[in-house]
Amino acid sequence: MKRKDLFNQTEGAYLRKNYLEAFVIQSAYIESLLRELINDKLHYHLPNNICQRCAFMGAVRKRLVGTSLQSLIDILYEGKFIDKEERKRLFIYKTKRNKILHGLLDHIGLPNFDKELAETYEAGRDVLKNPKMQRLEEVIDARDEDRIFEGLIVSDSVTLSGVINVFSHSGHHTFTDKSGGSHQIHRVQGPEKWIKSVQRHLKPDWCAHFWNKNKLLVAFQKRVFEMDRIDKTTWIEAIKYAEENAVPKEHLRLDL
Repeated sequence: MKRKDLFNQTEGAYLRKNYLEAFVIQSAYIESLLRELINDKLHYHLPNNICQRCAFMGAVRKRLVGTSLQSLIDILYEGKFIDKEERKRLFIYKTKRNKILHGLLDHIGLPNFDKELAETYEAGRDVLKNPKMQRLEEVIDARDEDRIFEGLIVSDSVTLSGVINVFSHSGHHTFTDKSGGSHQIHRVQGPEKWIKSVQRHLKPDWCAHFWNKNKLLVAFQKRVFEMDRIDKTTWIEAIKYAEENAVPKEHLRLDL
């Protein structure tokens, strides 16, 4: 289910005062997003594709499915992916949610139960307003709609390193240029609209690459070229532009 559809379903239940339905759907969704955040960070800290091949990492991801909400929060905080304020919001939500879950059968039908459900749902809303959660939701929706782009961004190619963290990460590796310099390449995922956020911070002699099944996008500081991944005749204009703007050939990798 798409993020917008899920939001409409839970908000609809909430507005109809079907607080239990809204609470249950939101609770499962928040936990799934936290697991996705942790899985994304695992990809980021490992070399390209190792997560798909490594039995150990497969076992770690499998264990995440049964990890408690408190443990998910602890991992994200101790790993410095969320700050104290973000942890506080999650803790408030977790406390309210667990109180309901642990006494669900005893509390159903009690006069105050709907009020507790509504307050917990609203605490969940605060959690989902976190930009990190919203960016991940956009990635999930784009992936489901086949609008997701894979990408390669070199750390040294951007003037603001934090812009790379806008994307979901699926690995990284290094390459050495002709002068012996070492550069870290990040493999990322994200919707096409995020590419402009990288383009604004690209250095003049660099570019970034993004692709899906058929399309290849090469972003320079002032232009983005759209090409066919297979038909190399569509690459000519981008190659010419790179030459005219002194972008080194080793920065313009099109064999993706």
